[in-house]
Amino acid sequence: MHGFWLVIALASASTDAEQCKADICWRVSPNTCVAERLDQACLTTLKVQWHSATTQSLCVATSEQTLHCWQPSKTGSWQEKIPWQNTTLSLQTNTALIILQTELQVLSRKPIKPRRLNGPWSIF
Repeated sequence: MHGFWLVIALASASTDAEQCKADICWRVSPNTCVAERLDQACLTTLKVQWHSATTQSLCVATSEQTLHCWQPSKTGSWQEKIPWQNTTLSLQTNTALIILQTELQVLSRKPIKPRRLNGPWSIF
């Protein structure tokens, strides 16, 4: 049974590149992170892979800073452990023209307001 799932995983990995028919495609993983509380930044390894039909100089950036740039290439891969809160990740030219973008979201394990354990009324 384990071999069956491996075959499915490999088959889906090879079709990701085939499914993208655009001039530039990318994959960002993960784009959602779970923190203890919603007001906390998430610290996780962010992975970015892209490929293009033409040679380009591209950079990956959040709305706050540029994370990594590539020299003229048709493909790029980058990963680094970074903290983020809800922000936008973009693939852009070296002149800051945004080519692709996605939202990086932080979800929380605990709600911001504590839950009320007893009812708001009493008969006494």
